[in-house]
Amino acid sequence: MSEDTLPENWILGKLGDITEIVGGGTPSRDNPLYFAGDIPWVTPTDVTRLNDLWVDETAESITLHGLNNSSSVLLPVGTVLMTSRATIGVTAINRRPMSTNQGFANFICNEQVLFNEYLAYWLPAIKQRLIQLAGGTTFKEISRSSLSKVEIPLPPLPEQRHIVTILREADEIRKLRRRANEKTQEIVLALFYEMFGDPVRQHPGWDKKTLGEFVDVTSSLVDPRKKEYQELFHVGSDNIDSATGRFLFLHSVRNIGAISGKFLFTDQNILYSKIRPALRKVATPNFSGLCSADIYPLEYDRKQVSKLFLAQLLRSNDFTNYAIGVSERAQIPKINREDLLKYQTVLPDPDVQKEFERRAEEAILTRSELDIFSSKLDTLYQSLLARAFTGDLTATWREQHAEELSHAARERDHLLTQLRLAPAELVTPAQPIRSEISERQELLALLNDVQRALLAMINEQIAIYYTANSAYEELVTIECSLDIVRRELHFLATAGWIKEQTLLAEAESGSVRYIPVYRPLLPDDDSQQQDIDQLITRLGSEYPDEVLV
Repeated sequence: MSEDTLPENWILGKLGDITEIVGGGTPSRDNPLYFAGDIPWVTPTDVTRLNDLWVDETAESITLHGLNNSSSVLLPVGTVLMTSRATIGVTAINRRPMSTNQGFANFICNEQVLFNEYLAYWLPAIKQRLIQLAGGTTFKEISRSSLSKVEIPLPPLPEQRHIVTILREADEIRKLRRRANEKTQEIVLALFYEMFGDPVRQHPGWDKKTLGEFVDVTSSLVDPRKKEYQELFHVGSDNIDSATGRFLFLHSVRNIGAISGKFLFTDQNILYSKIRPALRKVATPNFSGLCSADIYPLEYDRKQVSKLFLAQLLRSNDFTNYAIGVSERAQIPKINREDLLKYQTVLPDPDVQKEFERRAEEAILTRSELDIFSSKLDTLYQSLLARAFTGDLTATWREQHAEELSHAARERDHLLTQLRLAPAELVTPAQPIRSEISERQELLALLNDVQRALLAMINEQIAIYYTANSAYEELVTIECSLDIVRRELHFLATAGWIKEQTLLAEAESGSVRYIPVYRPLLPDDDSQQQDIDQLITRLGSEYPDEVLV
């Protein structure tokens, strides 16, 4: 995309100019004082398992000592976290201060130019482009220097927010359907645990064996440039859904332009993703194709084990935990062939396995029907993404708001000019120009019911701090979930309708409070002293003591 093809008031901006891109790190696991602290520490697994754009909790946390003794940094609320190695282009936004490991590129947006949710939707939309920019042989990784040069289409901020509103609603429908699909997968897993346990429990007459006694890894490495492979599907770990095992957005070998060696598989293989954090991705193809080096094509002895039983075994909690454990000891975050085949399990009688397959296939048939509908929703969503970032999706809306967008574009361009003339930290943020009453009413009309109710509630109670939980409890007139309240509060804060604060006294819990934009400090406000303490603490970290006297 070039400047000439962009809609009116759109420009291209380099990510390095309008965001601060920071990485992460892992404190030494040899020092127990570095972990189990108060700072949430995000790994790619925390993000890839989300069914939402927002991350609140992490599996692990680190201490301040661990943070200071690693390359990890404490990221402010609203940072866009993107996985940058192995699995590239999965995004999330943190609702509380967090750190990440080295598998991320993290974008702290200049909020006067770039809406963080807009960036969080755009990055996955250009995943294939990011993968092409990535280097590495064992697994792909994209550098921060490469990301800084990537150009993003920049509409004025009001249009960015409108685009996000449309994509958010479409994405929510898609995720609801995906959750329904996952329920059918849970039925199969529940049946597996009911019949065999987790790990597969000992049973009279059932032998305990290693995987290597009935499973092997194929080694059919081929050159994908040969004519006979060009029209076959190519499968990477990104093409396997971790919850259901279904295939996502498959392309032919010709279309992806593969040149490095790939592994040939058939419908008689099971595909297992071997690199953390994608260790639970298991697929049972009904076609032949080529897979990338991050996947093991598995052969198995059909006289000993059934395909469906083996697939569920590889998805089980016990095997997944085993795979994570052995991969953490490896130099590269993957389970190697030797460790895979050493896993011990109880192998049930073949007749019992067949009974499991018979009962499981009923749920799988239902899931297949749901998958067809989900595939259509995914295709529609991808079409919306493509139209969103070319301007086609909002063409009519843009015509209706031409004057407002033109004003916002001038503000944006003025700020970008300042940024080019001076380092970002020396530029005084431009103060927003107050809209006329008519313009404010027009913007207010664009808010949805939940946003309007929250805005009215917060502005009417200027002496009260609202958290997402307390706002949810008071929002009795509108039916919605706590997650929706959190999302809409953050939207209102990002849009400048309300303020988002994390008080120093509650920094450890990461509690975010919401107040009116022009909230006064009232004499009888019990939070006044906390505000003053927070101010003094911040000043004290930057100025000598005598300045505060």
